[in-house]
Amino acid sequence: MFDRVTYKANGKLNFKRNYWPCIAVSILLLILGGGGSGPSFTRKVQNSDLGQYFSGDPAGAAIFGMALAVLAAIGISVAVIGIVVKLLVGNPYAVGASRFFMENRFQDVGFGTVKAGFTGNFGNTVLTQFLKDLYIFLWSLLLIIPGIVKGYAYFAVPYILAENPNLDHNRVLELSKAMTNGHKADLWVTDLSFILWYLLGAITIGIVDIFYVNPYVHATKAEIYASMRQQALTDGIAAAEELPGFGEEPFQPQDTPNF
Repeated sequence: MFDRVTYKANGKLNFKRNYWPCIAVSILLLILGGGGSGPSFTRKVQNSDLGQYFSGDPAGAAIFGMALAVLAAIGISVAVIGIVVKLLVGNPYAVGASRFFMENRFQDVGFGTVKAGFTGNFGNTVLTQFLKDLYIFLWSLLLIIPGIVKGYAYFAVPYILAENPNLDHNRVLELSKAMTNGHKADLWVTDLSFILWYLLGAITIGIVDIFYVNPYVHATKAEIYASMRQQALTDGIAAAEELPGFGEEPFQPQDTPNF
């Protein structure tokens, strides 16, 4: 049973109980996760335009071509740097943030918990998260919908890595797909259930998102993963040594219903 109402209620309580650390973790997660692309104001310059602008002025045309080349090089450099930062900082941080929100379910934790994404098996974390992003991207090339479906299939990846950073990357991806099997639509509906909050965030220029919605969403998704992992252990999908838990808690959630 996927009890979205209970997951959201428990997530809200957990986030409010440890409000400011949850805010801080969510803000940095938003920054390192990348933002949406803004409107494009570029204008396509046709060959006829160039002919009009630089007819009889080959020197001007050469300067314009050099300027375009420089801008293209800058754009490519920025894109490459962004990809590297996401791979080596953003993705491991997402794993640490997942650890934070999971531990926050049963105790008040500090911002420093996010270091778990960097102090575990860093190489395996980077590789697994990279493969997850790559597969989602490749499926998105087919059409948008397959990419979205694959994204939900890999929902549990950062949580599994947060729990066991040494688990083989292929097994992490396989386990996430098994955990989310039959529940991708439920995850999608859960995201849709926050749409009014996101609209309010847009009206307030993101203020509501920063100070309420984003940590609320992350805490809710931690509740969902808690139930998924418990059911995976119960059904024998995962072994106990693969999902050892998150520290002090024996990790048998009572408030969150199982699937």
